[in-house]
Amino acid sequence: MRSIIALFMILCCTAFSLVVDSSLPAKALSAGEGEFLPILIAVERPGRVEILATARQVPMSHRRNWATAELRKLSDEHQAPVLRELARMERAGDVRNIRPMWIGGSIALDVSATAFDRILQIPKIAVIADNSPAKLVQAAFESIRSERPFAPADAMAVTDAMNQVKAPQAWAMGIIGERVIVAVLDSGVRYTHNELVNRMWMNSGETPGNGSDDDMNGFVDDYHGYDFVNSNGDPWDDYGHGTNCAGLVAGDGSWEYSTGTAPGAQIMALKVVNHTGWGQPAHVSWAVQYAVDMGAHVLSISLGWSDPSDAIKNYFRVIFEDVLAAGVIAASSAGNGSGSGGHFPAPRDISAPADCPSPWQAGASSNTAIVAVGAMNIGATEIANFSSLGPTHWDTETYTDFPHPPGLMKPELTAPGTNVQTTSHFGDASYTSWFTGTSASCPIV
Repeated sequence: MRSIIALFMILCCTAFSLVVDSSLPAKALSAGEGEFLPILIAVERPGRVEILATARQVPMSHRRNWATAELRKLSDEHQAPVLRELARMERAGDVRNIRPMWIGGSIALDVSATAFDRILQIPKIAVIADNSPAKLVQAAFESIRSERPFAPADAMAVTDAMNQVKAPQAWAMGIIGERVIVAVLDSGVRYTHNELVNRMWMNSGETPGNGSDDDMNGFVDDYHGYDFVNSNGDPWDDYGHGTNCAGLVAGDGSWEYSTGTAPGAQIMALKVVNHTGWGQPAHVSWAVQYAVDMGAHVLSISLGWSDPSDAIKNYFRVIFEDVLAAGVIAASSAGNGSGSGGHFPAPRDISAPADCPSPWQAGASSNTAIVAVGAMNIGATEIANFSSLGPTHWDTETYTDFPHPPGLMKPELTAPGTNVQTTSHFGDASYTSWFTGTSASCPIV
């Protein structure tokens, strides 16, 4: 195995723009014999800035198809030499599970710890991020796995959170999210729930349960979405967090309680975290790409990396620049501070990808699809004490548009996030009033 000095010299002599996750060299040096490291690569893509700028001029009716075609072609071109080198390493037994994506110019793979230094020397790589599992979803204070009945404040069975954001007034004007597809990237969805069963997106090109990839999109039986954790077409919720979030998007009140702000929307269920709330960046990336390819208009992302490394920050900023180019927007939970009622010091409190500049952020060298959402107390206007606070910062090797101080103001929006009433995964007629955290706030917007 290479010494610490050797790895340090390789890093120092590598192209200036390469951002390497700070945890990876140490993991490579301490790994056991035959151990592989899960990593994510983002390749350099000259010409991407011009595509992002041109996409803004393309009519929205054509923007998704135009942008994804151009970005796919660009990624294919610049990933090709990197993939050739990875294929050589794969034949030597140093690399396995190579999975390229067009979004972000990404490549997920596992590399032998003894060959990690060779990855650092491959030209045209911009980011190398750690793809190890991390705890991505966790409600603040109250358990998301608890079931608790509730009685809404009014006789029309509209929940307190919906009344607080004046959702009934929007519904009365016909604003219900009809024909809008919302991709919920989470722990899956209990898609048989009485408040959600009529709101689930259905892939018209797929016949459910026949074991075939009918629409030839690379995913078998992806009728309501996909399970990227277990690589199958059944995004069933075995944790609860995703069903809580889905109810706040589109719980339509057809059974008992109106829990969702957009009761006419369709929910695309994309499972990216497991039954304990852990997930990997690659699963999130695949789900984002799937959502864009399959026509989602909005992404709801109630998860994130706390106190993220520069590599994770840069990686997801590139991803969500591509998402914005396709005309898609993403709401992302700001985070629950340090997770124990405290906060990381500024500018480290906002989670990734919520720390990315918004679509309308002035002064950004590049905008992204991300809108960060913080939590306010139910029935009040003050920010909840656990809700992550800005500013965040962008002073990495690649992005220097928002150094701290003063940094980038975050979050952009807030919504109710304490003891929020919503659907539960325990049964088809199950609800909870204990959902707390910015994870609850995010799907409301």
